[in-house]
Amino acid sequence: YRPDPSAYNSPDGTRIPLVGFNSNSLANINLKNELSRSIEFGLNMAFFNNRLDFDVSYYKTNTTNQLLTLSLPQESGLSQQQINAGNLQNQGIEVVVNAIPIKSSNFRWNTTVTFSQNRDKLIELYPGVTEYVLNWAMGTDVKSIAIPGEQYGLIQTKYAYARYQALD
Repeated sequence: YRPDPSAYNSPDGTRIPLVGFNSNSLANINLKNELSRSIEFGLNMAFFNNRLDFDVSYYKTNTTNQLLTLSLPQESGLSQQQINAGNLQNQGIEVVVNAIPIKSSNFRWNTTVTFSQNRDKLIELYPGVTEYVLNWAMGTDVKSIAIPGEQYGLIQTKYAYARYQALD
């Protein structure tokens, strides 16, 4: 016997299909696709017959209409609803320096140095929502959260560490 959530057995053994709303989420017909807008500027320079090369770029991306799942009041009979919300900004800089300090007929030494810095920030969330939990870890002791105006995915916990100091 395998239980079937789409039907049940009557007392005489007849299978009766379950017809109806079988979800704990409230439907949202106004959902839209996520939208990203990006801009990038770059500069590439080479010197000394391409033996020294600089590549610098700056980028910025704003992503809106992200799908978020919000909790609903228990009285609604449902637990959640998906909505479009948020504006997440991601920007950064990348610098690459390539050099060929030694080049001969039977030996070549290439060197590459790379620097990159990326910052993400939640510009806005949804009116009335001041914190959105992205993920829980270690039960409910540690959470990754999104707060408008802060870096996306901050890790927060109720616990802290202190150094032990002897009293003698």
